[in-house]
Amino acid sequence: MNIKLIRLQVCGLALLPIAAFAQTIPLAQDSYVVTAPASGVNFGSAVTINVTNATTSNGSHAVVQFDLTALPSGTTAANIAKATLSLFVKTVGSAGTINVSLANGSWTEAGVTGLNAPVPGAAVASGVAISAGSANTYLSVDATAAVQSWLNGTTNSGFIVTANDGVVGVTFDSKESSTTSHPATLTITLASSGPAGPTGPQGPAGPQGPQGSQGTQGTQGTQGPQGSVGSTGAAGAGYAATSTSSLTVGTGSMTFATQSGLAYSAGARAKASSAANTANYMEGLVTSYTGTSLVINVDTTGGSGTHADWNLNVAGNVGPTGAQGAQGTQGAQGAQGPTGPAGSYGTGSAPTGIPMGIGAHNTSIISTTSFYFNPATSVQVGASSLTPEAAVITPAACTPSMKIWSYLGVSMTWNLTTVTPSSLTDVWSQGSTAGSCTTAASSGGNVQTCTMTGLSQQSAGTLLTLSQSAWAGSTAYGFFSAFSCQ
Repeated sequence: MNIKLIRLQVCGLALLPIAAFAQTIPLAQDSYVVTAPASGVNFGSAVTINVTNATTSNGSHAVVQFDLTALPSGTTAANIAKATLSLFVKTVGSAGTINVSLANGSWTEAGVTGLNAPVPGAAVASGVAISAGSANTYLSVDATAAVQSWLNGTTNSGFIVTANDGVVGVTFDSKESSTTSHPATLTITLASSGPAGPTGPQGPAGPQGPQGSQGTQGTQGTQGPQGSVGSTGAAGAGYAATSTSSLTVGTGSMTFATQSGLAYSAGARAKASSAANTANYMEGLVTSYTGTSLVINVDTTGGSGTHADWNLNVAGNVGPTGAQGAQGTQGAQGAQGPTGPAGSYGTGSAPTGIPMGIGAHNTSIISTTSFYFNPATSVQVGASSLTPEAAVITPAACTPSMKIWSYLGVSMTWNLTTVTPSSLTDVWSQGSTAGSCTTAASSGGNVQTCTMTGLSQQSAGTLLTLSQSAWAGSTAYGFFSAFSCQ
């Protein structure tokens, strides 16, 4: 019985199918060339590869090549069970048929043109139909014989796709497409006569890609309700109010010396009665209170006479401040915005749009000579001087920009000049002119403007001053200036 069982087990092993697995080969390069008439333009970075009728103007061929070194070491033609070439049809300009062949001749993605492109070799698939409804679908052809031929020693120059008739016009996605992102693929199914070997160790993780831009901030939550206002304090009691001189009953504004440490609201009702004769009183509204002096705008009088001592009562003294209401519940946090696209590594270019300063000035120009004074002093040089007009310091390496608004003056030229500070003298040394512009003459309050653009880049920490030149006179003028770092 044991012998029979052993024979059945051996027969069962013999009936097991041959193991097979599929592998997608990476696309090494793709492009297209214009052949009618032959063009020397390279389209290696285009987002599509185009195939159009080669007998008319702008006829084009597509070329793609795959890296077979990605196959397992020792793979031979006998191990290839099936190979499939797939192209993603992006658009169909005109239905027709195409041919897929081996490319007969070497080429590079960055260098291939209509003047040096390879020609079709052995056919892979002929008369493949492209219909008007083929857009946004995959077109696949059997490329088993082509892959086996390359593994048997034929030079791998990839595939070339050409028009088969005089009407076809189709575009396929290239590997540079960032919208639909469907580059050509070559899927190879390998057959093996033995069991698969053990899984190799996992390779090291690739470098982390650049962080994408921060997503849009979510909507702020609804603010909680405001706490209730504290209750108004009780009316204060009456008290004696004295003054340095006697007050005569009458109309008008009366001032009383009061106790310190009390508070009153303007508009509160106040009444003062004579301590000697309560029939004499003054009544009105509080108009101001400075801590120890209360002013009443009297609108009602009673009695008569002059009296030195008064009893003062203010209806509704301001009571102690009520407790602050509890803070409302914080609104729910807004949903996080979508993650932005991956950021670039940057180009190191200067920052843009950094506002640096703005100034308004009104001065009298004495001469065309420009002097640059230490801002800490007011020393003038000789008989000529220039009131400092504008000075800025660049926060980073950038290209400066200056706009001038001039009025009530004549035509003048403005210079933005670098200045080197000196600790040994009040006069700082003038450097190069970073830029200039000229405003036209203005009259009657009309404003004239000019803008300095296209200036040379300045390093971080450069001190720049604004001055005028090409005009002499004593007419007063005014101007505004705005500086930014581009």
